[in-house]
Parts: sequence; C-alpha cells; structure tokens
Amino acid sequence: MLTHLQNLLFNPWSYAVHSIFVGYSVVTCLVAIWAGVSSVHWFWRYLAALTPIMLLVPISAWQPAWLFAFSSPMIIGVVSLNKRQWRHDRGLSTAGQANRRHLRFRFTLRDLLLTILLVGLMLPSLIVTVRHFVPAIWIGWLVSSASVALLTIATVFVVVGNRRWLWAVLLVGTLIASAALNSLAGDWSRLWTPLGMYGGFAENATTLLIVELEFVLAQVVCLIPIRAARCSTASPPARWVWTGALTVLGVGTVIWLGWFYFQLLDKPPRVAKLEAKVNHYPRILEIAGRVNAINPSSAAITDLQLSIPKSNVPNELQDLYAELLTILDAENSVPYDPEVHANEAYVQATVSNVQQFRGLARSLQAESESARNGSKAGLAAKYAFACMRLSEMLGHGGIAVDALVGRALEGVSYAQLAKLAEQMSSDEIRESRVALERAIGHREHREVLRAREADFSERAFGLAAGFEHTFAQLSGNKIPWEAALDEATKRHAMVNALLRAKLAAVQFEKENSRHPRDLIELVPNYLSDAPLDPYSGKPLCCKLVGSKFTAYSVGRDGRDDGGHFGNTNTYWSSAAGYDFDLETMTRP
Repeated sequence: MLTHLQNLLFNPWSYAVHSIFVGYSVVTCLVAIWAGVSSVHWFWRYLAALTPIMLLVPISAWQPAWLFAFSSPMIIGVVSLNKRQWRHDRGLSTAGQANRRHLRFRFTLRDLLLTILLVGLMLPSLIVTVRHFVPAIWIGWLVSSASVALLTIATVFVVVGNRRWLWAVLLVGTLIASAALNSLAGDWSRLWTPLGMYGGFAENATTLLIVELEFVLAQVVCLIPIRAARCSTASPPARWVWTGALTVLGVGTVIWLGWFYFQLLDKPPRVAKLEAKVNHYPRILEIAGRVNAINPSSAAITDLQLSIPKSNVPNELQDLYAELLTILDAENSVPYDPEVHANEAYVQATVSNVQQFRGLARSLQAESESARNGSKAGLAAKYAFACMRLSEMLGHGGIAVDALVGRALEGVSYAQLAKLAEQMSSDEIRESRVALERAIGHREHREVLRAREADFSERAFGLAAGFEHTFAQLSGNKIPWEAALDEATKRHAMVNALLRAKLAAVQFEKENSRHPRDLIELVPNYLSDAPLDPYSGKPLCCKLVGSKFTAYSVGRDGRDDGGHFGNTNTYWSSAAGYDFDLETMTRP
C-alpha cells in the first residue's frame, strides 16, 4: 500500500495521466454547468454540452463518452433549478429577473427543426459508440455517472450556493462513497484502467479518492475566478485580474488537452491477417486439449504404462505425439484475423489457448526427459525440437501474448537441449545445429508484431491503449510487453548461441579426440562463424579449465567476469557479477 501511494504521489507520469482525466472531466462538467445556467438559446447550450462527448468518439474513448452522456444531463438538470444564485452574482435587479420570468418557452417550428438537427448531429456518434462498446453492467455506469454529477453539483454549490456547510458534507460523503462503490464493483467500465487500478480494494479506492480530490480541487480553481469575474460588486481591476487568470488557466488547459487529443487521433495502421499456405494450428490446439485432458499431470508415456498398465491412455498419447511431430514441421501460425478477432473476448480465448499449449509443452518436456534417461538422445531431441516448433508457431501471426508464451516455450526446449548436448551422436548433433540455426530469426520481426498488437489494442481497448502508447512515447519507455519480449528475445538468442557453440565443441571432440582451443578453431567446419553474444555484440567468451571447454556470455551486466557462474536464481537476482553458461539453467 505504501509503494502504491508513493507511485501515485511522487510519479510525474501518474500526475500526467491524472491531468488528462481530470482536465477533460472538468471542462466537460463546466460546459454542462454553463448549459444549465446560461440564458443563451437552448440549442446552443445543448450543442455545447454535447460537443465534448462527441469529441471522444474519434479517439475511441467509448467509456468516457458513456460516462459523460449520463452525467452531463444530470448536472444540467440540477444546476438549472438554481439559476437565481448565478443571476444574483451577475447583479441582475429584481425587475430584471421578473422580466425574464415572463419569457416562457414556446416550442415553435424553428425549435422542431433545431431539435432534428441536434439529434442528427448526435446520432452518428451514438451509433458508433454503441457499435463499439455497450456497458455490460448498467448499475455500475449509473453509479459512476451519478458520482461525477454529484461531485460537480456539490462543488458548485459549495462555491456559489447557500448552506455551503451542508453541501460540503455531501461532497465529502460523495467522495468516500464513490471511491468505495467503484472499487467494490470492480472496473466495470475499464474507464479506470489507465489510472493504474490493478490492485486490491484498498489500492483502487485510494487511487479513485485521489483522482476525485484532484477533480474537485480543479473545479474549485476554475469556479472561483469564474464567479469573481462575473460578480458586479467587484471593482473593474479585480474583475480584469480574475478574467486574466481564468484566461491563462483556460488556454493552458486547452493546449495540454488539445496536444494530447491530437496524439490520440494518430491511429495505428490497419494490418492484414497472416496467411499461411499450410496451417495446422486448429489441429495442434485440439491435440493440446486432448493431451491435457487425458494426461493432466504431464507424465511421460513410460510412467503412465507403469502406473496405469491397463489404460489406453499411453497408446492414445503415442498416436497423438506421432501426429504432432509430423504436423509441427509445417509453417504453422496463429490464425488471428484483425477483422474478426480484434475484441476483448479474443484475449480470454487466447489466454485459454496458450494455457493448453503450456500443458502440451510440459508433456513434450516429460517425454524428452524420459527418452534422455533411457539413453535415447535422438528421440529426446525430437521432443525438444517439437516444443521449439510449437513456440515458433506462436511467434507467427498472433498478438503479444502469443509471442510471449512462445518465447517461454522456446526456453523449455533450450533447457532440454542443454542437457542432451553431450549425449548425442555426431549425426544428431548436426541435425540439432541445423535446427538451431533455422531458429535464428525464424520468428516475425518485432516491428511486424508491434504493428499488429497496436492495431489489436486500438480496436479492442480504445482509450486505454491510446494512453499507454502515448505515455510510453512521452516517457521514452517501452510498453511493458515490448520490454518483456525484447529481454526474452535477447536471452534466447544468447542461449541459442551457447547451444550452437556447445554442440560444435562436442562434435569437434568426438572427431578430433581433443577439446577446441577457442571458437575460431570451430570455424568453418563446425560453425559458419563464431556465435555472437547479444549482451556484448562480440563473439562469445570461452575458457578451457582442465578437460572442460566452456563457452559463455557476459550476461546482463555486459561485463566479462572471468567465467563466474551461478544458478538461475543467483543470476537473475543479481544485477551484476555473473556470467552465463548453459549450466546456469540447470545448476542447483
């Protein structure tokens, strides 16, 4: 909780995000207040109140559009009942107020035409909003909208109304109740996602309470100079000062919101579906589901034959794996179609699918380990490479979550191959080296995935995706999935280089009955060139200690520590001081 508060109060990007939400909300609510108290013709007042809502449609801000579509009419309706207080501040005489009372509203033909025009202006935005986003929990939307309206109304009457203490009590109660209710009900609108509401009740309620306080204070800052500039009892110099302050505040707000608005208007280009000539993804998914259903413990076939000797499960698994090993060699890819799948439901389906593939990878790893223990290195390598083909499939045609899980499965296959390196025959080593070289760059380029993910996020999540992308550009940071994928890509490129170096060294030893002196000696008969270390940009380091040849990477710190190795935990928990070799993944 303390860390959450520190991030909210001392993180400048948190204030930047809040300023967008709060600034636009205050502007929209102030326009609604003006529409409720102004004596301008009703058409212009309602058009002005509608404009901030319609402006949200081009930036895919469906959630705020729904929120203000409910809250603005509430604000207009309540403040219009208290016009007398505003007119008193403007210094209207009693006779002037009486003259205004006799001007009763009459609905004429012109009003009918203006009503049709207003509906015509509103209808396209409404249709687009409904098409892209319909609130699933209406009671949640009513609570959120009512909270915005009550906070606005209470703030207005605290500043300009009578019985201010009563309105102040209502304001405090609304602040607490709104934060609690929105947090208890969850993010029913996903409106709060850009604010960082991913914690528990206490963290989310604290975040909302801080945002609401910022909203109220911003309204007070705007309402006080508005009231002072309109007050006829104030001296002209004072009114000019207040008007100037209000102008500076308004211009600064419009510039900041306008700049950010135009950033959100910059939509990512649309992408097309990746078409594969032969794609066995649906069948592979079926096999994964079946394997997980009949083998939930991810046990090897030999273990199942011992534990359940009369079951048909081992035979069925053998048939499934035989088919799987064949179809995984095709150029498979994720059948993602932007025109069909770019929605929030697809995320849930994708998470379910990748969990099936994770389970399948565990079963393949178990088969590989069982074959290795049975001195069948070639069969063990086939299962390990099947896991790699599975990971490569997820690295083509899908969205970020597919690619991230694909990289994770690649790590499983590499860890298994690291155990097999010294058990393989020369022919098996050659086949493995070819497969590892094929794996280099055999995935989609990051920019292709980035374009597809940007298009998917904009279609599926709208405003939240736009906020994430824009603030990532402002801060110079990568979007979280990009940073995770880049690190995984670099890590697996390092392991791939180490594996190729290890296999080449083992093959050299088998054919020459001695260890290579260095990597250069392995070129060109065993390696096309010396594998590069992605963490240094130079060839891998190597050392010969006794009878053991070891190739290693300088690791995350980019510094050669002389072959100082730890295990996975010590390497990843330390910022510096460790190099990385293949045994780092398996060392106790």
